[in-house]
Amino acid sequence: MQTVPLAKLGPVQLSDLEESKGGITYYNEYARICTIVKQDPQRPGHLVNHIGDQSPYRMACRFRGHWQDYNHQFVIQTAGCIFQCPFCYVDNLEEDCVVGAPELVDMFKRFRKEVKQRFSADVNVFHFMGGNPAKYAAFWPTLRQELDKQGCADVILFSDCLLVENMVYDIRPWEYVDQNRFMLACCLKGTNGVNFRQNTGCDLFVPALYEATNYIHKDNCYFTLINYDPADLKNIYNVLPKVKVDLLHVFPYEVTVQRQKGTSNG
Repeated sequence: MQTVPLAKLGPVQLSDLEESKGGITYYNEYARICTIVKQDPQRPGHLVNHIGDQSPYRMACRFRGHWQDYNHQFVIQTAGCIFQCPFCYVDNLEEDCVVGAPELVDMFKRFRKEVKQRFSADVNVFHFMGGNPAKYAAFWPTLRQELDKQGCADVILFSDCLLVENMVYDIRPWEYVDQNRFMLACCLKGTNGVNFRQNTGCDLFVPALYEATNYIHKDNCYFTLINYDPADLKNIYNVLPKVKVDLLHVFPYEVTVQRQKGTSNG
């Protein structure tokens, strides 16, 4: 049976979850509910999106419905990552357990039921995050099939890639994206060689940009840029269609603050 390694939620990330306002706070050792667009606690009645995550809107556009249908996402974090991003909000990437698709879907269903009962909210997105989840791209179809098997055919399977999987691991994630109710966010963590190296600790900007071209014509794939150099956007849009690119913001989560101070465990 195919399995994947998971990392527990780290202690500082847990404190971030407890302090989060305006969304649903619900988690266990390995999984959490992430509310993308939240009620702004400083301005009642207003919505806030701390990092500019557009995934609920992109899902509504592709799979129909309202963006709120995809706003509460079940998130698990795969262990390990080649990058060392100073803005990362994950403070534990160690392998803490190995699980198969049936166990993951069982956990998702328990979360989905509990969130509905406690908060009267729907969880329609299974976010297979990381770390570097596309290292396990061959697991995506297995997880999709298990969701369907266990009565979750309506759920969106959502994952991410770092655009270096083929270069580093000899894995081609783009070969696993053509499946039902699946969406992939391809994160380009820099817009020039220097910027990319500062963001990741790796000198892989050119391979990442080259690898990105494998996803351009996939309707269920889009791109995110974070901690980018605005002066480079014109050049980036010559390679990646602007309509498929989302610009994300670095948010000072406590994990991020501690990592930049050199005190995080990540």
